[in-house]
This record gives sequence, C-alpha cells and structure tokens, in this order.
Amino acid sequence: MSLSQFIILSIALLIIVGMCIYHFVFNIYEVVFSAKNSIKSASDFSIIAISSIPVNSFGWKIPFRKSNTSFKIEDGENLVTILSNDLFKGKIILKVKNITGKVIISAKSNYAIFPSSFTFNIVSGKIKNDFI
Repeated sequence: MSLSQFIILSIALLIIVGMCIYHFVFNIYEVVFSAKNSIKSASDFSIIAISSIPVNSFGWKIPFRKSNTSFKIEDGENLVTILSNDLFKGKIILKVKNITGKVIISAKSNYAIFPSSFTFNIVSGKIKNDFI
C-alpha cells in the first residue's frame, strides 16, 4: 500500500467515524422531561421546576445541545408565579403561592411530536422532602 492510498483510506475512515459519532452521539432522538415532586405545599418556599433533556440514541444526555421547549400553564395560573421561563434552555421555574389547588403545565419541544403534560397538586401543610 502506497502512502497516497493510506492517506485517502485514513481520511475516508475518519469521515465515516465522524459521521457515526455525530449521528449516534450528538443527534437528538428524544426529549425527556425532569420534574420532581408532583405534590407541593402551599408555602413561599415551594418551587416547581421542569426542564427538558435532549437524549441521543444511546439514551444519554447530549453534550453541547439544548432542546427548544415552550411551556404553557394550562390550569392554575393564579397558584404560581413564573420566576424563569427559558425557551432556549428548555427550563421553567415557578414559585408556589399560598393557595391550594392544581397546576397543569404543558411542554412542547421542537423534537417531540406531542406535548407533554405535568400536573402538580398544591396542598396545605408541610410536605416531606419539599425541596428535592
């Protein structure tokens, strides 16, 4: 094998490996949502946080990628205050008011066919592990 054939073969192999890495590691296959504790206490210290996580073909969080996600409060808008709603990062943070009820939030990502819905019940009294 001559040097020119070796260089051409190496470049072709490098391109194929690069395309496979991009396709399987950096390409968004799915968006999963992280939301903790569906029951919150009606206090000034309760926070609702939902974030979207882009996932690759291996099921890992994709490095250096964000999934644009829009959030909409479907029901219970008077029960929460929006602290942050970042479309680019795909994250919403809400502060619970001192009112009991139910909050329904829908999340729609550019990489999902259907929107996801989250329901948070706000109850009076103290909830164990409210900050987790």
